[in-house]
Order: sequence, then structure tokens, then C-alpha cells
Amino acid sequence: MAPNGTLRVAWPAADGVHVTPLAAAGRRSGTDTVVGGTKEVGGLVAHNDGFAVRAGR
Repeated sequence: MAPNGTLRVAWPAADGVHVTPLAAAGRRSGTDTVVGGTKEVGGLVAHNDGFAVRAGR
């Protein structure tokens, strides 16, 4: 959870790791960011204006 209450969820898919933004209520608040060429999520940190993700092959 970011300091402003928003959330990010990272999950692996066939086309790469997806990071989905969620509002504080848990509903999708935008489109996914896809980190192509990756298959594993190693970590995720949500920030007020984005995120940092560690993704691996």
C-alpha cells in the first residue's frame, strides 16, 4: 500500500509480469503496466506516484 492509500498488485502472466493499480477500496483504478520478458515477481513497492517492481525471467 502506498502512503496515500492506493494499492498495486503484481502477478505473472504469459506476456510478462502485470502490475495492476487499485483504489483504496480495492477496485481497479487504471490499466495494467506489463513488464515484458519476465515470468516471476520478486518484490513490489507501491509509491504515491507509481511503483518499483523486481521481476525475473
